[in-house]
Amino acid sequence: MILLSRVDDRKVVLGLFNAAYDLTHVQSEASFPRLGQMILDYEHPLKKLSEDLGPLNRYVNGYDAIMTRELVSAIGDLPEEDATILSDFATSISSINSDTDLRALRLDWFRFQSLAICNSILDDVCQSVTDVVGALCEYELRLAEQTSPSTIAAQIVTQMLRSKGSKSAAAAAAAQKDPIQAGEESYRVDRQTLTYPDKLLTTLIELCAGVGQYRQLFISDHFFAPREYLSQHIEHKFVELILAMATDSELRCLAQIIGPYGVKYLAERLTWHVASQIGELNKGTVSSPSDAILQRTAIIGQIFSFRDALHVALEQVRNLELIIP
Repeated sequence: MILLSRVDDRKVVLGLFNAAYDLTHVQSEASFPRLGQMILDYEHPLKKLSEDLGPLNRYVNGYDAIMTRELVSAIGDLPEEDATILSDFATSISSINSDTDLRALRLDWFRFQSLAICNSILDDVCQSVTDVVGALCEYELRLAEQTSPSTIAAQIVTQMLRSKGSKSAAAAAAAQKDPIQAGEESYRVDRQTLTYPDKLLTTLIELCAGVGQYRQLFISDHFFAPREYLSQHIEHKFVELILAMATDSELRCLAQIIGPYGVKYLAERLTWHVASQIGELNKGTVSSPSDAILQRTAIIGQIFSFRDALHVALEQVRNLELIIP
């Protein structure tokens, strides 16, 4: 049909349709000439549309240079050398011919963006899992409150007031709802009925199964492992929570006493110790055994860890000073 739409002579098109149909059905069909006529009628608007969209397409191809210049001009507080490099880069892009087709480059950029956001579905699933687990915890908390001493004491007081039969007590007792007995949530009429926690557990199972459904996903010539990605981020978050719960009040006191300049001087001294350890490590790589090399490497790691912890303590002290005037 595309080839036939390029034929200028309408009679040739109609004759081809009639001949093709006559070869198979012996008689002519009125819809086929009509189809050929529609193809020729739609050819001219398509050509006109491509001619009208041509300048817009060239403008879109050249809009990269305009956008780059605007971004470079909007950036402030840049060193002189960096500003010069960016300005030259924007000027070089502007000098490129506007007829240059950069669609392939944009497609590659879209492919890289797809690799960058392929973990967004895991973020959404984790947020849903968090909501479901929070709802389950809230439900379990309500169940635990049903057997708490305060709830039981309130129920005993209500029953005693009802047994005495006083009008005010009876009115107060009538205003209260009947207490929910512990264990009523386990009563089942049939197996088909799903309670609220059953629905939450089913949703949680489906979400977890969706995360571990595939071991690897093939995305734009790359393999993405959802379970490994999620496990690494969970481990990293767990380590951050453990470090946040650590008792580093002594480091905070030290950072508050010596101040930022003292922390900077201490960090420089620690860096000097690391440099000396590296020098000793270079000297002893041939003569010393492997245990000594591992020991010095561990010392270097401990010094760096102490420096990082000291910087974190200083940042926490500064945040507290900003919060508490």
